[in-house]
Amino acid sequence: MNSPRDVVIRPIVSEKSYAGLELNTYTFLVAPGSNKTEIKQAIQQIWNV
Repeated sequence: MNSPRDVVIRPIVSEKSYAGLELNTYTFLVAPGSNKTEIKQAIQQIWNV
């Protein structure tokens, strides 16, 4: 299994992503080939949610 930081590379900072913050929607650049389960687990481990 990859490290959580290998799956979630960085947040995307743009006008469109800032508009999503009002709706509690966050945007991240993730590694190609990552599936939803891996991304969910990585987010939970990095930010303890």
